[in-house]
Amino acid sequence: MDTKPPLPVSRADRAKTILSRLVALVIFAAAIWAIRHLVDEIDFGEVMHLVRGTPPHIVAIAFVSMLGSYCAMTGYDWSALRYLGKTLPLRVSMAGAFLGFAIAANIGGGPVASGAVRYRIYAPYGLSLRHIASIAAFGSIAFGLGMTVIGTGALAIHPRALSMMTSFSPEIIRWTSITVFLVCVFGVGALAVFRARITFRKITIRAPSLGLVSAQLVITAVDFLLAAATLYLLLPSNDIGVLPFLAVFTAAVTVSVISHVPGGVGVFEMMILASIPANIPLESAAAGLLLFRVIYYFAPFIIALVTLSIIEIVRMRRRSRPQG
Repeated sequence: MDTKPPLPVSRADRAKTILSRLVALVIFAAAIWAIRHLVDEIDFGEVMHLVRGTPPHIVAIAFVSMLGSYCAMTGYDWSALRYLGKTLPLRVSMAGAFLGFAIAANIGGGPVASGAVRYRIYAPYGLSLRHIASIAAFGSIAFGLGMTVIGTGALAIHPRALSMMTSFSPEIIRWTSITVFLVCVFGVGALAVFRARITFRKITIRAPSLGLVSAQLVITAVDFLLAAATLYLLLPSNDIGVLPFLAVFTAAVTVSVISHVPGGVGVFEMMILASIPANIPLESAAAGLLLFRVIYYFAPFIIALVTLSIIEIVRMRRRSRPQG
């Protein structure tokens, strides 16, 4: 049987891969260094005491908020399927989206990992590898765009939200945020209205319709706001307003994504701890972050693994049944 030789990897591609790994390593190392100094001030016995003492109703509301966020995530695949002109049963697209996001968020790999999980769900329904890769890429782009719009919008209103993270003046942060916000909104809007086509490396991408773009921005906003609300509920009472917290949350998520660390472990926590007001005890903030990690990442991961295992077992039993 003839096999095609693997495509040669250019020096530029190798350099980009090495550079991205170096950036991830530097960010992760910086996060560990920062957390190491913060840890010296934290009493872990007190943290666990605070975790156990969290009111059950707060944990329950945070869990419901997490479920709402993951339900909103299924909208990414809904939008992507309409963009591709494909249809799947709602239960299938919801399962593929939930499993893809829940597993990829914990093991890393972004679109590659989520695409691999989606393949197990969507392939039996006739979707090709190209379609599944497009769905994963659509979700990543939609999330990045929505996060940018929400984050810059919040910073435009409350530029002092990042005063603990950067030395830039509030005015510079505000006008930079306004510029990025307007470029994203009007740029994407124009591409959608004129159904523009963008060609990159012989791959042509057609802009989605304005209606689909608008719907996806709403989906991303709901997902992101509920994710932020989950953490906001678990942190101790403080005077951080909702919009400033959104700006901080966006910055933390952005750096976590750039770091390529699975789940942003350490990186996300460092960004949040660095931005909290000085009057909030570190132990209280650490307890909230620990609960957030368990509720928003670990719980969906376990649910996804159990669900995927059940799906695979059911398929194996169906294949093993005698025909006729």
